Amino acid sequence: MKLFFTLAFLICFGPTVYSQTISKTEQLFEKFWKEFDENYALFEVKGIDWQEIYTTYRKQVNAKTSDQELIAVFKQMLDPLKDGHINIFQKDKRLYKGESKNNSFRTEFQGVEKEFWLNVNALLQQQGFGAPQPKGALVDGSFTKAVPPMYVSRANEIGYIRFTRFFNQLKGVMGSDKDELADQKELAKLVDETLSEYSTCRSLIIDLRDNGGGHSGYELAGRFISDSALVNYKSIRSNGKFSALKEYRVKPSSSVHFIKPIVILTSDRTASAAEDFTLSLSKFPNVTIVGTATKGMFSDTYSFELPNKMEVSLSNQLYYDANKIILEDKGVAPTVEIRNTRKDIEAKTDAVLMKAFEELKSKSN
Repeated sequence: MKLFFTLAFLICFGPTVYSQTISKTEQLFEKFWKEFDENYALFEVKGIDWQEIYTTYRKQVNAKTSDQELIAVFKQMLDPLKDGHINIFQKDKRLYKGESKNNSFRTEFQGVEKEFWLNVNALLQQQGFGAPQPKGALVDGSFTKAVPPMYVSRANEIGYIRFTRFFNQLKGVMGSDKDELADQKELAKLVDETLSEYSTCRSLIIDLRDNGGGHSGYELAGRFISDSALVNYKSIRSNGKFSALKEYRVKPSSSVHFIKPIVILTSDRTASAAEDFTLSLSKFPNVTIVGTATKGMFSDTYSFELPNKMEVSLSNQLYYDANKIILEDKGVAPTVEIRNTRKDIEAKTDAVLMKAFEELKSKSN
């Protein structure tokens, strides 16, 4: 890897033309800025002038800037985007994680996450459910350590599935395409086993309130429908241009199905692939969404590597709903809006879950 760029290269590389070569650290800044400039899809949505960001922060970087100082500059550049899909890694260490605009569920239960879910479990058992059982591989979660992708439970006529994420093994989202494909099959198998066990249930609650995503949102949704439906459109930004809109449809799976009444529980912690899932099922009359709007963090990610081995991910897609309205930072609206608060823990109740029971009861009458 050459340590210096020629003047000719710089003319087509960055917004500033230099009369002399620049340092390796400055090269890192230029490449970082340019990758976002050409591939990040959400500047207009976020209301950010990326050229102005360059003007503000380029002068803070020079040959004497340390790696730690450079990361601090990157953080200042990225924080205003409020995008949870932006990450910076170096080797196995995460140096930066973006924080999305909508974050009230995490904020509300910060420090009492364990108590929240213990309260949910206790309430389920009061309603005649068995204690929720873990299903799948254990991976450190957003709220607790060593959690599985699913917790399952049932009463006589109602099934309950809590998806904590939409992947089984961590390598399913951090590894190769082959790893992801294998993980998709593992997760699908877990879901199919559960739905087979719930075949005699008359209704189902799917709890996505702490699901940060993964993969397979459309594919898993296909297990809960009998007809195809237009879900959304996507446009990808690459090399400074947006692609034409591509149509995405949800299709019935050839695997196990559950097409009876379903209530999906959501919060603004419900993100990414979990939003694909929720959006897909929102099209169908047997599905009711209870809670608050999902996070609005839809875009898939594009990744690039800097010469110092930093790996950076960014959002490179615009998601539109079936009416071609941009969904980023808006999320999927619930059918019935109701919010969990800390008072639920104190009162030993769960406003969202109890509303789900009401909805299912009304559908059975």
